[in-house]
Amino acid sequence: MKKFNELMLKRRKELGMTRYKLHKLTGLSQQMLFKIESNIDNTLKLENAVKIAKVLDIDLNIFKSVI
Repeated sequence: MKKFNELMLKRRKELGMTRYKLHKLTGLSQQMLFKIESNIDNTLKLENAVKIAKVLDIDLNIFKSVI
């Protein structure tokens, strides 16, 4: 299963969206978005993941683990 950062970067590129535009649509700093995409910062908050997922149309249910 892909990590969120890999899926985020792939989806952003598919949509032809710049990091600047994603920043404007999510309210998250470009620096934070870079850190998430580059897997530099592993402390992604759920609220930020939800903001990114909404803009990029990513279904967060794919990250649910089956118990």
